[in-house]
Amino acid sequence: MAIADIRNNQHFEPLGIYALAFLDSASALFRRADEGIGMVDYAIYPAAFNLRHGLELFIKQMSIYAAYEMKDPALLYLPGHGLEQAWQSVKEYVTDIVDHDYSGERDEALSHLDVVTTTIEELHEMDPRGTLFRYPEDVKDVKKKKPRARTDQPPPFDMVNLADWAAISASTFDAVQYLLNNGHDRAESLAHQRGDPPLHFHETVMKRGEEGAKEK
Repeated sequence: MAIADIRNNQHFEPLGIYALAFLDSASALFRRADEGIGMVDYAIYPAAFNLRHGLELFIKQMSIYAAYEMKDPALLYLPGHGLEQAWQSVKEYVTDIVDHDYSGERDEALSHLDVVTTTIEELHEMDPRGTLFRYPEDVKDVKKKKPRARTDQPPPFDMVNLADWAAISASTFDAVQYLLNNGHDRAESLAHQRGDPPLHFHETVMKRGEEGAKEK
């Protein structure tokens, strides 16, 4: 019997560790369904949701690193579940991390970047609003009036190759872990140079933003 030590999570940036946990669970769910275990025909919903949500959290974590590096709270992620636009807002920063990968594994870094980009594009094409894998219907708040507009939301596919999606989830997990590690190492190196206290980078960015607002 395994016991989860939640305290260990405190050593990581919160959104980053959540991203990896959701991506890991997506891979596990797809593998389980591919082996014929559980509700195989419906596994796409929780598995794809976890995959999409993990990528959303990854993007938000990278926006924190970008905001910290540039000392600009305006670069922090905005509320919402859109993937494509959010990814475009941080892709230049992530690409710069890859371009300055001094580990000697630049080809590997570029491969990871391609994996993340491709997976995001595929999920965005299927589910631009981030609701497809969460609900069987789409609910739109029309000028905040009730009743809200509800429409059936059938999936845009009939058959799902679970083995393919298990492989996509596994490679996405590896890619995100690699890029998060690089982003964290880069931010941590800057923190040492700047003499910043051992706070989460999000807290440091927001603290700086509050101090700047007071000075104005």
